[in-house]
Amino acid sequence: MRKKEKNFYFAKFEEVASLCYEEAVLLQQCLSDYDHDKLAEHATAMHKLENAADTNKHELMKKLAHEFIPPIEREDIVTLAQYIDEIADSIEDVLLRMYMFDIK
Repeated sequence: MRKKEKNFYFAKFEEVASLCYEEAVLLQQCLSDYDHDKLAEHATAMHKLENAADTNKHELMKKLAHEFIPPIEREDIVTLAQYIDEIADSIEDVLLRMYMFDIK
């Protein structure tokens, strides 16, 4: 029998929030030392962070689907995961729009 992972959800929330923070730092660095020629490079790095956040959210949701009794309400876990994912997506969207509209 597998040993139950304690605090799995909290660890995943913390991991995704940390990735959001890294995205925000990258966006701040990109904007403060703006270089149009490096925008594609920054967008690629940002996409990797956002993709990692999505992967963690999917792992969390998969575990929740198989969990009999989660440590907090299912709806709360889903809502919190969605909000954190929206933050990650929104931060990436700023940089993607700058790239898409060719902001110089």
